[in-house]
Amino acid sequence: MKIFIYIILISHLFSTQIIEPNPKGRKTIFIYHSGKTLVHENRNLEIEKSGDLYIKIVGIPSEIINTGIQIQANNFSLESFSVNKDYINEESLLKHFIGNRLVLQDFENDKSLDATLISYNNFKAVYGINDGVVVNPKLKPIFPYVPEYLQNEVFIKSYGHGNIGNSIMKLSYFTEGLNWDAEYHLVINDEDKATLKGDYQMVNNTDKSFLSTEIFLVASENKTIQKHSSRRMMKTISVEASNFEVNTPEAVNLEDMEIYKIPHKMSLEKESHISAPLFSKQQIVIEKFYSANHSPTFYSRGGRNNDSNNLNPTNLYLKLKTADKLK
Repeated sequence: MKIFIYIILISHLFSTQIIEPNPKGRKTIFIYHSGKTLVHENRNLEIEKSGDLYIKIVGIPSEIINTGIQIQANNFSLESFSVNKDYINEESLLKHFIGNRLVLQDFENDKSLDATLISYNNFKAVYGINDGVVVNPKLKPIFPYVPEYLQNEVFIKSYGHGNIGNSIMKLSYFTEGLNWDAEYHLVINDEDKATLKGDYQMVNNTDKSFLSTEIFLVASENKTIQKHSSRRMMKTISVEASNFEVNTPEAVNLEDMEIYKIPHKMSLEKESHISAPLFSKQQIVIEKFYSANHSPTFYSRGGRNNDSNNLNPTNLYLKLKTADKLK
């Protein structure tokens, strides 16, 4: 009986491998105005035994989009993958406690039984007890604790063939929950000069933090990003290796969009809001002129106002005159 349990446990360990985020690996994100973000990650993949392999990629935002996922590694040939969202339920707990001792409770007769969970596949639980093996008993399992990662675990489950060795797994996916926007301020200094200032704000509304990350801000008029997602992905990948040694984001024009690279790696903590300069202050020359509109108002002998538009505010126009090209 014990030999049978050990064989199943060893087989389970070798057939499934968990890939966690690499704190020192490269991470790059492209944040779109539409609220979608393209994430590129490098993770370590170390395979100790060649053969068919299930890979569980954890540390994924729960807002991940199921389409547009790419997984590539030199020692792993991908065949299929799926996005799984495991929350606290009996199935996820059974998967976690394979190989552990549990208590099977008979609530009708108020009895309990010590057992070892041998395996759980295809919704079938196999337990080892003193008298032998039972499959899917009517008794309910009582778990010793609830693992923290099961409280809101989202992961990518991929299947393929692995070869012995170490390599870098390149993972790409789209997620929602990250946004950026720009804000501009024009300060009129005197009659013919003004100062233009621009800031950008980044908001991370996901449940994951992006630490020490290369960040690109994508400005585009296209609001239906799915239509050209593959074409835009190739463009953003092509400029990912660009280096800009400036204090503010540098713009790269790509046909119908612009990409701004944050010059230094930044950390976007979950549920955080960051504000920073978009470009340096610029002095521009302006020309001001004013235009005031008015209309006559007539009153009857009783003082009644016959024109309801007499309280309209005066219109004020400001004309900018500059030879500088402003993005």
